[in-house]
Amino acid sequence: MKFCFVILHYRTLIETKECLQYLKGLDNQNDIQIIVVDNGSKDGSLKVLADNMKEESNILFVEAEYNVGFAKGNNLGYTIAKYKYQAEYIVMMNSDVFIQQKEFIRLIEEIYGQTNFDILGPDIITKTDEHQNPLMLVHDNIGRINKTIFLNRIRFMATFLPFDLKRLFKNPKKSNANIKVQPNPDFRVQVENCPLHGACLIFSGNFVSLHEFPFYPDTFLYGEEDILYYLGQKEKEKFVYSPLVEVLHMEDAATNICFSDYKKKKRFITKHSSKSLKVLKELMKRSK
Repeated sequence: MKFCFVILHYRTLIETKECLQYLKGLDNQNDIQIIVVDNGSKDGSLKVLADNMKEESNILFVEAEYNVGFAKGNNLGYTIAKYKYQAEYIVMMNSDVFIQQKEFIRLIEEIYGQTNFDILGPDIITKTDEHQNPLMLVHDNIGRINKTIFLNRIRFMATFLPFDLKRLFKNPKKSNANIKVQPNPDFRVQVENCPLHGACLIFSGNFVSLHEFPFYPDTFLYGEEDILYYLGQKEKEKFVYSPLVEVLHMEDAATNICFSDYKKKKRFITKHSSKSLKVLKELMKRSK
């Protein structure tokens, strides 16, 4: 199979259903296999999806026994795409990412022909019209990682204070203003060798042929793209951002379902973000 789309699903029935509908509307359907990995939802949503799509021969539903996290859940789907379907390209995407460009596959092939990319990031546009790619390079050394972990500790403790903290968390870039980072590249132009947002990543055959899985498996959630970029730079892999391919990202669909309370959600995010940064820090220490 030429293209495999791996969708990580966790209790987001409405979003996953819409995501699949958009994928079924893409051109080149004969070149497409879709793999939906249910990350231990246990809410019946997988059965509903499977029943709704039972006539679709190119959709495979896979169920994890429990929530194994973002990295391992995606790695499961990637492994199936690589070995069961011998995919030339593997597109990893969140269930709340919608591909509205019917010519999405043709565009990816054209970009590959021009750049020979290992990993491609599309223009990821949120429902508030923000562009999430390309990412700024923030955590490129241990000192900056330690600063973010320290700030996360403060943010975590602040959630137990008896007043509204939304203004404190509203713009994390301002909270990290003392950390010098590379300027965010213009989303309107193609950029090479930059970090890419994890909501949608396209891996070419160059990458797939060399790697058993895309994501370092020791994280649960958040920070996977930092580690992917760090390891990719060490192996001289080519990261490309292209504004020619676009996706819509509804953002935080699964997290919002799990956490209706704002403070509990921020505790979850800061806790797992720091854990992932500690994994990255250990990788950096080992390479010295």
